[in-house]
Amino acid sequence: MDVTLTEPHTMNTQEQILTRLSELQEQRQVALNEVALIEGVISFWEQQLDTHKREDTALDNIMGGNPVDTIPSVSYTYTDTPMAEEYYGG
Repeated sequence: MDVTLTEPHTMNTQEQILTRLSELQEQRQVALNEVALIEGVISFWEQQLDTHKREDTALDNIMGGNPVDTIPSVSYTYTDTPMAEEYYGG
């Protein structure tokens, strides 16, 4: 952003002042448009995040918990049936 100022001892004409003011107002409007665009994108992604959270909550309610958190553990006991190779030695 260009915010150059003239030397303090230099007098600006009314036309120069109006031109500079117009340039600055145009730069401000461009910046405000960019801010509005960024806010719109932020809002979109926040809505996407909320949607995912609601879907995860609904899935948890249906499935009784998050499937990733409920990975079954495998435990071997004396009642396990041996495979044919183990039983017949082959």
